[in-house]
Amino acid sequence: MKETLYANLLIDQQKFRSSENVFLYRIPEKLKAEVKVGSLVLAPFGKNFVKGFVLEIIFNENTLKEKYKKRTFKIKEIQKVLLNNLFTTEYLKSLERIGKIYFCRSFDFIRYILPFGSLGEISQKVILKELETREAIEKKEEKSLKRKEKEVLNILLSSRKKELSLKYLKSKFNEKFKSRSLKEALKNLLNSGLIVLQEDFSFLRIEQLLKESNQLERESTLLENKKQQELRKSLNLNHEQEAAYQRISKSLRSNLFEEFLLHGVTGSGKTEIYFKLIEQALSEGKSVLFLVPEINLSLQLLERVKLFFPEQEIILWHSALS
Repeated sequence: MKETLYANLLIDQQKFRSSENVFLYRIPEKLKAEVKVGSLVLAPFGKNFVKGFVLEIIFNENTLKEKYKKRTFKIKEIQKVLLNNLFTTEYLKSLERIGKIYFCRSFDFIRYILPFGSLGEISQKVILKELETREAIEKKEEKSLKRKEKEVLNILLSSRKKELSLKYLKSKFNEKFKSRSLKEALKNLLNSGLIVLQEDFSFLRIEQLLKESNQLERESTLLENKKQQELRKSLNLNHEQEAAYQRISKSLRSNLFEEFLLHGVTGSGKTEIYFKLIEQALSEGKSVLFLVPEINLSLQLLERVKLFFPEQEIILWHSALS
């Protein structure tokens, strides 16, 4: 007698806001050797398919009956192993603990720590069931097919493999009809046995990853440049700021140690004077020690300093780091 194995999967499902999202699945005979703890698998969930991480494999059916003795539900099967051994059992447990500490869904946390695109994406594919000619289909279903259903078939027949992603099919269909009509047309074609809907899993191509990465980099550069321009504009000192700057600047050029107290309410422009003096000191080959009154202000100010002096080596230090 063959032993039936089960697995608890951490499901990628946004509908449930719980940090758990763990569901029980049966491991089919053909996948027993492949399914391991830490594997990324494809599994049915409602009417769709979702990705899930194997958290635990249950070998003893008595343990299963004891654990779920008060529940009655149909146990579905894992469909496919997408990636093997992404995480060890210990690592998954650590992620689960971290997720609970920060009130973060475990799958979201996993998505954040992995490289972009490494989990791939699930999409639906529409396939023409019988690879017939356009004339044959029109003759066969001339009376029963509606205009929108014929349009779907024509789009599929125009493709090289007689199959298309649902996303692309929708874009082509929407050029002539409303998107709601597509759902009805696909349903009728499915019932007629002319098409098949299939879940398709794919990793993002390296070209797409690079394209999106470059786009993010460009947007980030543009944003930084914009912030730098805004900061530079803010260094156009007004009369009072310029007077204070000139007084301190004179002492700085003379290499004299003097103390100066800048008095002004919040937002009056004291920091702009500091930046102008830092700029002068750096241009003269000197180094700068910039003190702030409390640790909470350090990160906020560090961002502004980095934006204004992007090519300088800046070190942050305070008592919480020592």
